[in-house]
Amino acid sequence: MDELLLEVDGRAVEVAHRAGLGPVILLVHGAGGCAAVWAPVAAHLGGFEVLAPSLPGRGRSAGDAFDDATAAGAWLARAIAALDRGPPILVGHSYGGAVALEAALAGAPLAGLALVATGARLRVHPSVLAAAARAAEGGSPMSTSFAFYDAPRAAIEGYERAAGATPPSATRADWIACDRFDRLGDPGALARLGTPALVLGGAADPLTPPKYHERLAGALGRAQLVIVPGRGHMLPWEDPARFAREVRAWAAAL
Repeated sequence: MDELLLEVDGRAVEVAHRAGLGPVILLVHGAGGCAAVWAPVAAHLGGFEVLAPSLPGRGRSAGDAFDDATAAGAWLARAIAALDRGPPILVGHSYGGAVALEAALAGAPLAGLALVATGARLRVHPSVLAAAARAAEGGSPMSTSFAFYDAPRAAIEGYERAAGATPPSATRADWIACDRFDRLGDPGALARLGTPALVLGGAADPLTPPKYHERLAGALGRAQLVIVPGRGHMLPWEDPARFAREVRAWAAAL
């Protein structure tokens, strides 16, 4: 993937980009991620023009990392407007799903909304928050191996190398934003969201288990639910070909 530089709120934003003749698909990373983590996934998304921004506070995206998904979603809506490519298919993974959902609720024009390994509420285990705090205090990257299920070591190491562009302080802010995110208390807003949605998750996901996906799909107005057997929280990297097939099949019906 090559790189585009965008300006949002007067600050630089890095966007990984792969050219394509088909629909625009915009990928939003999860906690501790950045644009670069999507490279192995984008290789399986032939037929789309792929764009993947780094949220503020990492890589070449300036500014402080958000510790609130609503603020991050409003920023993402502005980034979509700045890209000026028309309504994209917006795909968010984990915390990125919360940010994508908030962008949709903020009125971002979207062709579709794919929410992967996420939920309408995200609660983070205290041990993960503590690990993120220790990493931020020590200045060392936080391991993400706990989020993978039955993945080759090379896939985990590749993800962690790419995520090395994210400072530990930004990773901590992401996890805090995850823990604060809660849209279950406002089901009416989700029900009124008219964007066609795909809720996609792994059956073996311990961080956002299938019940999270089921509740989210049930709360949304127009949602298709797909649970992939034998895959976990990092489905897009554990099985990028299967992830791409599910997204492509859903997008074809939009």
